Amino acid sequence: MCYEFNLVIIIAYIREARAIFDLNRFEEIKNTPFTTFREHKILVVICGQGRLRAAAAVSFAKTLCEYKLIFWLNIGAAGHRNLSIGTVVQAGKIYDLETDRSWYPSTPFKKNIAAVEINTCANPIENYPKDVCYDMEASGFIELAQIDSIPEQLAVLKVITDNRSNPIRRQSINELEMSMRKKKNTVTTLVADYMAQAAVIADSIKPIILPWWLRTIKFTATQRNEVKHLINNYRVQSKEQRLPFLKISKTASTRDILNQLRQVWSGGKT
Repeated sequence: MCYEFNLVIIIAYIREARAIFDLNRFEEIKNTPFTTFREHKILVVICGQGRLRAAAAVSFAKTLCEYKLIFWLNIGAAGHRNLSIGTVVQAGKIYDLETDRSWYPSTPFKKNIAAVEINTCANPIENYPKDVCYDMEASGFIELAQIDSIPEQLAVLKVITDNRSNPIRRQSINELEMSMRKKKNTVTTLVADYMAQAAVIADSIKPIILPWWLRTIKFTATQRNEVKHLINNYRVQSKEQRLPFLKISKTASTRDILNQLRQVWSGGKT
């Protein structure tokens, strides 16, 4: 039996959600600040346009999740200079044009689903100045979702609905919705794949008891949380549950010990 978790899917518009999911199978949660649908441990939250609303929807969704472990997925429309309408992509990098910040979610989907850079902007982009995807919600989504999450709990999936040949200003809402609807089977299959991967990862990152040789170290709360994140990442990346034993010097400071753990458990990344 896998460790329990929620999957939260953030989508900007109800018509996008209906194009992808059969919402008649979901229960609508009434009297909430965001239109929300639930099916078992999956929540679909309609955030509205823009990164601020996406961020607010993430904060709201956390209050509805019955499990502490949450996997996050942002699905929506995006534009690109050259990619064909209907191309499905996943975000390997998210860059916010207003705040000049970047994030790197996981890329859990099939290898034939291209990993792209997504630039989040305040207004729809019509001239596509760079060879990247453009959207309005991804950065707000990931900025809040990444709190208390490892990268494997975060993913962004977009359908290209406009490009230089068919800019967004020339398309009706019905046309944009149709571009999403045509990819319904592809997207729902990818969501199912993500759920299956989440179940495997959930077993790797369930609540952790520190190995015996670390239990007497007086880590601060912040350091202890980092140790747990290092353990989570090591188990996910290596597929090993047993942690390599480290010989800890009696005179080493907690900072030195943490640096040693970083070197061994995250391949030297600090």
